[in-house]
Amino acid sequence: NDENDYLLPKCEAPITEHNIAKNMPAESSWSDDTNSMDLANDDDFRTAWYSFPEVKTPFWEVDLKGNKSINMIVITEPKTGVLQEYKLEYKHNGTWLTLFNGQTPTQNRVKVHRFSPVNAESVRITMTRSNGAPAIAEFSVYATYK
Repeated sequence: NDENDYLLPKCEAPITEHNIAKNMPAESSWSDDTNSMDLANDDDFRTAWYSFPEVKTPFWEVDLKGNKSINMIVITEPKTGVLQEYKLEYKHNGTWLTLFNGQTPTQNRVKVHRFSPVNAESVRITMTRSNGAPAIAEFSVYATYK
């Protein structure tokens, strides 16, 4: 046993890549004009897209402007514990394919999804269960490191 093993806890690898979803065109289900879809990928964690409370199954989608190889999606909520279940999908050759579908992996504000590289034209989150109106402070998509 090395005497320095206790100094740093084990953690996930850091995110060092550029967010390719930053400022890309976005679409969403109904939201208030002051909390529009563009606020979920503006690189400002103080702003957020908020779904209108009456929307039963809200979604948020980003167009990556071409076919990109991606291997990580990070969802940051403005408030902890609102998002409970959701589906992450990517569009490949015009068809939506599922990356994740289920209960949120953590109740932390930041949810990191790492996966084997896929080629995506767009990425979408559909929120299926939440404690209140879902919101996204930042939705980040990362390309495979070259």
